[in-house]
Parts: sequence; structure tokens; C-alpha cells
Amino acid sequence: MSVPKYIKYLLMILLIVSAVLAGKWIYQVDPVICNGCGACIHWCDEGALSMSGGNAVIDPELCNGCGICADHCPRDAIYRVYYEGIEESESSVSPIYGPNPTPGSFYIEGVQPGTDIHVLDMSGRLVATTVTDSNGYAILNISGNPSGNYCIMLGEITLGEITLVK
Repeated sequence: MSVPKYIKYLLMILLIVSAVLAGKWIYQVDPVICNGCGACIHWCDEGALSMSGGNAVIDPELCNGCGICADHCPRDAIYRVYYEGIEESESSVSPIYGPNPTPGSFYIEGVQPGTDIHVLDMSGRLVATTVTDSNGYAILNISGNPSGNYCIMLGEITLGEITLVK
């Protein structure tokens, strides 16, 4: 017994609709074109834009796809992409970082032991480095540096930013 054509067409339509509903259109920044001017950041009402390593970056989970940031980028470094989400293991541990009681220092925990931690200023210059201990914990002191934003890297992966205020 063969399946009627209209059933096949309905199944194809359902597959296409489910694929479309699984993702969304968002915007991303081309780091080669971006010069880090930050002109786009204050236009994002969702808080999806931030600075990292001297360039603007867009968090795909926060981007609503409005495109206002792209309209205000003087270098046309922001482009539209179709985003299907991120699959994460429920057992994966996310690193945590924050300020320490000692002025000018911060901690990182929940990282694999022996991971290289680097701190870069916004021009990309390395200002501090360490390795996590056997418990996946590290403290970094950047108090000898000027006030401003610093990028925290786990090996080659950007963890986030921290602001040093003096």
C-alpha cells in the first residue's frame, strides 16, 4: 500500500516548519572587519552586544534578530545568520568568576584543573596569566594595571570581561 501524495506533502511541510521553528535569525560580528569602536553597543535593547578582545561580540542567546546594531555599524561588520541554538551537556560545568575581597584581584572556579587563564586588556595585550589548581580554582591580581575592562580567557576561549576600578 502506498502513501497518498498529499500525506507526503504534509509530512514535508511539517519537517520544514519544525526546522524553521528550531532556529532563528540573529546577527554576528565579523572580527576581521570590526575595529572595536563600540558604536553598535548602546543600540541593543537586549544587552546582547559587548566588547571582548578589542571587538564587539553578540551573544546569540540574547540576540532577538532586530538588526538595529547592524544599521549603526560604521564598518558594516555586523551580518545576519541563521542560528539553530547550542546543544550543551547537562553535566557540563560552567566556569564562575567574580571579584575577590582583595582590591584588584578576581577568582575563577569550576574550570578543569591545569587550565591556562589569561587576562588581556582591551587592546589585546596580555596583562596576567596563571594556571588553575587541582580544584579548578585560580586567583589573579591585576591591581597594577589601569582602570578599565579586561578580557578573561580560558586557553583560547573567551570567558568574559571584568572591570577594574581604582
